Amino acid sequence: MGHFAHSPMATGELEKRQLQMVPDKQALKLIQHVKTRWNSVYDMFERLLQLQWPVTAVLSDKNFTKPTDAKTLDMREEYWSLMSDLVPLLQPLQLMMSLYSTSDQPSASAVYPTLWSFINV
Repeated sequence: MGHFAHSPMATGELEKRQLQMVPDKQALKLIQHVKTRWNSVYDMFERLLQLQWPVTAVLSDKNFTKPTDAKTLDMREEYWSLMSDLVPLLQPLQLMMSLYSTSDQPSASAVYPTLWSFINV
């Protein structure tokens, strides 16, 4: 979410809220979607879902989010639900891309069986 990337105050508050909710865990940072990395959508959705309540709390706090920004950044329940539905669908694609990105040129003998099993799930 760009709001947190452009606002150090909001980012600091997001970390603070995470630590308030789960004090014994390290605060996580949000992950931005990058157009050239299509699987970054999965990473972004997964992290947003992990941080749903702290993100919602910061976005609804007038001290860290202007009311005009809060209207455009408001994450309605159907958005959270859609992300929740999409993450399991994107996860196999993320796994496949992770496997193939470890080598410069994945062999066809590895790609074809993986794609076949993915299509026939």
